[in-house]
Amino acid sequence: GNWFVEFLYPASIIGWGHVSLAKWQQRKNAPSNASSSENKGNIMAAHSRTIEQRIEVIPNEIYIHAIPLLMDNIGYLIVYLNHSNSKNDDGDESDVITGMIVDASDADDIYDAIDHIQDVHYNSTKIEVTCILSTHKHHDHTAGNYALMNEYYKESCTRVYGGAIERVPCCTHQVKNGDFVDLPLGTRGFVDMLVIAVPSHTRGSVVYALRKKGHGSDEGVIHLFTGDVIFCAGGGVPFESDHQTPNSLKPTAGFNSVERCFAQILAKSGSTSTALIYPGHEYSTELLYRQFDPKNDHGKHWHHLSPSFFFETAHQFFLSSHRRALTKGTKLLNVPTPMSRELKINPHFRALRRRGKHLINALNIWKQMLNQEELTHIQQFSSQSSSSTQPN
Repeated sequence: GNWFVEFLYPASIIGWGHVSLAKWQQRKNAPSNASSSENKGNIMAAHSRTIEQRIEVIPNEIYIHAIPLLMDNIGYLIVYLNHSNSKNDDGDESDVITGMIVDASDADDIYDAIDHIQDVHYNSTKIEVTCILSTHKHHDHTAGNYALMNEYYKESCTRVYGGAIERVPCCTHQVKNGDFVDLPLGTRGFVDMLVIAVPSHTRGSVVYALRKKGHGSDEGVIHLFTGDVIFCAGGGVPFESDHQTPNSLKPTAGFNSVERCFAQILAKSGSTSTALIYPGHEYSTELLYRQFDPKNDHGKHWHHLSPSFFFETAHQFFLSSHRRALTKGTKLLNVPTPMSRELKINPHFRALRRRGKHLINALNIWKQMLNQEELTHIQQFSSQSSSSTQPN
């Protein structure tokens, strides 16, 4: 229940057990033909293959790489190609690339993944991680913070960002709604990273929005790192939200807060047509399947929606099922997911749409009542004026 996740789960021994179990399951699911010499590429292929995937933010400047971690977690490497100089082990200067990590679940696998990414995509140019962005405090998103900051990148990684009321491990910069993350000097002229507070899954959960400066409908894609707030076709359990049902200890008792978080992200991100969502887990197939279960609350509203919503959701279910049914080491992720698609296939966005229609209908009825009252007053005034001007 909520009390376990909120009060017991933050304990270090519980977190260690969770991450250790997830790593054991990850190794168990790894391709059977993966030798130790191939581990650099195959460790991160345990639940998905992503090495060929690279999302362009700014051509020849900024790119995003997904890093599969543990059993179903996804971390992200944001690469800034503003080359700077660094001294190697021999004391000679060499080019480096700046990197930022979003949600560091496992330091060892992240380090191996970055090593592989720089070989495949950047001609073996060294990527130095300078900071870590934690979307929330849970161990499956923060367990790698300490080792990355104090072992693997102890010279370059000096900042860990986390929600202002969260106990994020190694956090050096607590952020709140409306804050901005410091980006590498060479990129600050044309991109920024906005912090959006989304308290629900945890009280201090945040979303990081990487945006082109002066963003708008024609200003490029907005990249939303949503952690456990928005998934493809669903949302995170509101463990630390205010309950809408009095005296309820059910983890799902605060789903109104989930929709409020979705509305907050819609309002802050600006453009829904160009936004991409980068969730913290690969749950797509399961969340899509649930929507066709008539026993599920979200499976009871199809008759209120346009058929296009149903067919788009069914299409994405079959597509996701195929991607996740591939053999070990070749499974594909369903991220990033476009906001324009989520507005149709995500039940929380659909719930917002229904609520919006109810609100608009209520406002229209109110407007009609006000117009009718105004018309009645005018008619009464005209009647009184005409009667007062008639001769006795």
